[in-house]
Amino acid sequence: MKNYKAVPASILLFLSIGFVACSETSAQASKTDLFLGTLAQAEAKTKAKEWDEAASLWEKVVKTNPVEGRFWNRLA
Repeated sequence: MKNYKAVPASILLFLSIGFVACSETSAQASKTDLFLGTLAQAEAKTKAKEWDEAASLWEKVVKTNPVEGRFWNRLA
């Protein structure tokens, strides 16, 4: 005789794992959106020659992604 009581528990486990994965993906998307927004603002302030505001934004960009040389160059 097959144990059908285990099937719903398996499905519940699968769904809960999927929910956690979606939550993590959503959090990562929020961080990415925030970074891209900061980057766009930094570019805009640089283009407008608003140096104090641009420098502050470039510091945030570099802190978030310190391996991109172009960002360091813009900060300089």
